[in-house]
Amino acid sequence: FCLSRGLGDVYKRQIYCYENFRNIFIKDYVIQGMINIVRSYSAKNVYLSFFGGEPLLGFRYIKKIFDKLYSEGVNIIGGSVTTNGYLLSSNISNYLINNRVNTFQITLDGMGYTHNKTRVLKNNKGISTFETIYKNILNTKKIDSDFKIIIRCNLSKDNVDSVRELIDLLAIDFANDNRYKLLITKVKDWKSVNNPDEFNKDEVNKMKLNLIQNEDIIIELYEYAINKGLYLYIKDQLKVLGEACYAGKPNSFIIRADGRIQKCTIILDNDELNTIGRIMKDSNFYIDKDKHKLWYSKNALNIKKCK
Repeated sequence: FCLSRGLGDVYKRQIYCYENFRNIFIKDYVIQGMINIVRSYSAKNVYLSFFGGEPLLGFRYIKKIFDKLYSEGVNIIGGSVTTNGYLLSSNISNYLINNRVNTFQITLDGMGYTHNKTRVLKNNKGISTFETIYKNILNTKKIDSDFKIIIRCNLSKDNVDSVRELIDLLAIDFANDNRYKLLITKVKDWKSVNNPDEFNKDEVNKMKLNLIQNEDIIIELYEYAINKGLYLYIKDQLKVLGEACYAGKPNSFIIRADGRIQKCTIILDNDELNTIGRIMKDSNFYIDKDKHKLWYSKNALNIKKCK
């Protein structure tokens, strides 16, 4: 469920993320429409993933969604949050984990001197967002529950040394604790992949990022992290039998803040392909069955050679 478009007062990211941002929050009629979708499937078990923008800006709406689902007798069997971590206070992290939303993906782009260059507060540019985010992650160690925090590092040639320093720091605080897992990914030009007609290469050139072309340095950093006692998220992904994409499953939906019903979190603004329905202002909804079928009729679960 996309609780907010845009980053409000927390982060101002112009080309850091591939989304096109508008500062809106999810409306009550959209939340009720989502409940109506759950009813229509007679779903008793629901897995929730919250994203944005920054979903914790809309934490009050997260609580509304929980209350509505519980009032319908729905069991939340698990969930995740993709968050910048700046607002992940002890109260919020405890609330989410207690309600089985217990997987968090939080990005730290190296130590503060590289992270803070692109992760800037909208109105307080001199404040280190790294310090606040790291402290919030550190505070979760006090929680006596089962959860998973994926610490993601977006890697370019410019922050390799900084990420190695971050691994040293993570090893001090989180070594041998399998609740904390490291994920390193290459910085990619997602905007041009998703919106080739809108992409402005001059904007990317302003960032002066030197993109990594191969995986060798990532493998080296992973080996370094393993030797320091850290767990890797990549091991969770390398499952023996593989994993089917959520978008190819008939009972998986993305509910956007403006009421659009979609399938994929990558091609968010490709309405022709990705938007399969909408929640209306009276909380009724429609789903184009033929359009939806294009997503699930052929997938890794029902193609013989994929199986």
